[in-house]
Order: sequence, then structure tokens, then C-alpha cells
Amino acid sequence: MPPLTLLIKPASLLCNLASKYCFYADVVSYRQIKSHGMMTEQTLEIMAKNAVSYGTKDITFAFQGGKPTL
Repeated sequence: MPPLTLLIKPASLLCNLASKYCFYADVVSYRQIKSHGMMTEQTLEIMAKNAVSYGTKDITFAFQGGKPTL
């Protein structure tokens, strides 16, 4: 199987650092629900199990957004 790369993107505006380069601050202002909270451990476990079941040796999880303090 080919390598598998998963990009997990933010679903809520939890960061309050208001970086000038943040694309998400503009996007979230148009949403009805501003925050969907944090990913649960259960969701992470399901995602990891599904990725492993893909059957490849090389799996990369990349999390976009968030500061080191989040």
C-alpha cells in the first residue's frame, strides 16, 4: 500500500492569540457555531485505528493550526 498522510484541520476557534497570519479568524466569523470543542480521545482512537487498518507501514498524522500552548 502507498503511504497514508492525514491532515487534521481545526474545527473551532479556541486560540486567543489573534496572530496576524491566522486564516481561521476570518473564516470562523461566518460560521453559526464558532467552536466545536476539542477532539475527544475516542475520536482520535477511531481515526488512528482506521488509519492502521488501511494496511500501510507509513502513516503520517499532521495537525494544522493551534499554537504550542493549545
